[in-house]
Amino acid sequence: MFERDKKSMKLSFRAAGLAALLVVTVSCSTDEDAIVVSPVPAFSPSFEPDVLWTYQVDTTAWEATSNGLGAAWRAIWPWSGSPGKDRPLDIQTPAQLQPVLYQDKLYVGNGRGLMVALDKEGNEHWRHWQGVHASGGFSAGLNLIAYGTLNGEVIALNAETGEELWRNLVSSEVIAPPTVGEGKVVVRTIDGRLFALDATSGERLWQADRNVPLLTQRGTSAPVLVGGIVIAGFDNGKVAAFRAENGQQLWEKRIGQPTGRSEIERIADVDSTPVIYGTSMYAASFNGSVVAIDLRNGETQWQRELSTYQNVAVDLQTLVVSTARGHVTAIDRQSGYVVWTQKDLENRRLSAPAIIGDYIVVADFEGQVYWLNRTDGKFVSRYKIGGAGKGESTQYVGKHTRTVKLDDSASENPLQAPPLVFDGLVLLYDSDDKLTLLKLP
Repeated sequence: MFERDKKSMKLSFRAAGLAALLVVTVSCSTDEDAIVVSPVPAFSPSFEPDVLWTYQVDTTAWEATSNGLGAAWRAIWPWSGSPGKDRPLDIQTPAQLQPVLYQDKLYVGNGRGLMVALDKEGNEHWRHWQGVHASGGFSAGLNLIAYGTLNGEVIALNAETGEELWRNLVSSEVIAPPTVGEGKVVVRTIDGRLFALDATSGERLWQADRNVPLLTQRGTSAPVLVGGIVIAGFDNGKVAAFRAENGQQLWEKRIGQPTGRSEIERIADVDSTPVIYGTSMYAASFNGSVVAIDLRNGETQWQRELSTYQNVAVDLQTLVVSTARGHVTAIDRQSGYVVWTQKDLENRRLSAPAIIGDYIVVADFEGQVYWLNRTDGKFVSRYKIGGAGKGESTQYVGKHTRTVKLDDSASENPLQAPPLVFDGLVLLYDSDDKLTLLKLP
């Protein structure tokens, strides 16, 4: 049994401490400190994306009523698991639900208990009312769909029918997609643990632990499973490789170095998911570096100082990063040489980038989706999705934390997931639970 009360208390102190520090930061900021958000860049588009279809991931009236009753029940009794089990944290925060493509089907959930499977034409294949709050996105493999919840559950569904296969409890919230393969479902939790579950039964096979710093960003790296090795990033700024069979650590590498006087300045989370390409692994950290590591021995092949909390995109030639400062940087995958940097989206809170043919696709906090020429980083097209609002936002830039003044056009991010690319198409999932599939003319 986990020391859940102690873990819950620690996580609560982390959240409260971070909130207190942010209040101090905001109250002490001045107009000179305020970061200027770059305007939407002006350019003549080379083409206009076409909308192929949209799909609203809506709950029915019965599902919405069930969701409301479930929320009321959780307020009284947050954990409805087996008797004797400790109750996990019941923190209701917006989920980041990245859709997943698997065997020509799109799988997506709306964070309120609904899962749907669609074909590539937007036709519903099945819908399954799960009644629990999914979080962190979905993963697919071995004919199952796996995801985690804010209540610390891991759930597996049959990919063909949507039928629940199993669910199991882990130590705390799951806010990153699990990974599925080699007979296992591997999941990272926000308390620094890594779990391997049996893909058939959900039985726990092994776990690995890492210490969590006092303050971290709210995010975790999704694990990667390939060739009998599990790779995961942690909040201590390290990436580690484990033997998939038994969880034995093979190697560990620091890519984010905590520096500075304050706890905020010392945040060095590895929240981006490692990417495997050939015999190399690419990873990135906040207030740290982007690195290429040889999978066979854990040796560093190259390293560049770039801070990011988003996933990187990799193909045969190029690695692309959306930095914490809002720059898009293309790096030669083999040498680590910086090919170009696009700075005109500074402080626009960019999504993870995606590579699609001759272009790089990235979205910003206002729902602007940009196509950049992959050769030189110049803008070639743009598509707007989402709504508007105004206010302030505390942002991390390099080693400094300042308050950003947002104008009337600014809002919470209208996109709840980075763009998903497949077959030359771009799939967008907005915060109103609407899917939009775009095609270049």
